[in-house]
Amino acid sequence: MKTTYPMIPFSVIVAATDGDTEAINQIVKHYSGFIAKLSPPHERRIRESAHGRG
Repeated sequence: MKTTYPMIPFSVIVAATDGDTEAINQIVKHYSGFIAKLSPPHERRIRESAHGRG
């Protein structure tokens, strides 16, 4: 069975394309795990050390 994930509302996407920083932050937060997973390992280490996790 395929896992389903919550979708970002279209209105938030439109607001982000119009430059709404709250909407942009919401989208970045939504995809942050995906971005971190695809980041090269050395970039993850840099980001983790910057946040006190390493």
